Amino acid sequence: MFLWNFDGYRVFYKQESNYEAVRTFLKERLTKQDSIIYITLINNMAVGFTQLYFLYSSTSMHPMYLLNDLYIDSIYRNKSIGTALI
Repeated sequence: MFLWNFDGYRVFYKQESNYEAVRTFLKERLTKQDSIIYITLINNMAVGFTQLYFLYSSTSMHPMYLLNDLYIDSIYRNKSIGTALI
């Protein structure tokens, strides 16, 4: 269910659909724990997500996050889901 959403995000940005590559990529992110993924579910269906990556600031010497991905399925846009994810 989420793979379809993540693949749709990639296709939105003109990448070829590739469920196997998506599965591998997400599994690696979760296994290595190098990102955080928040998913919005409506009726047990993933309709949006955001992915944060860990960074470190040399000036503040503190960890921080980079919001790299934010995607809402076109059917669910303009319903404040993206705002809620942020």
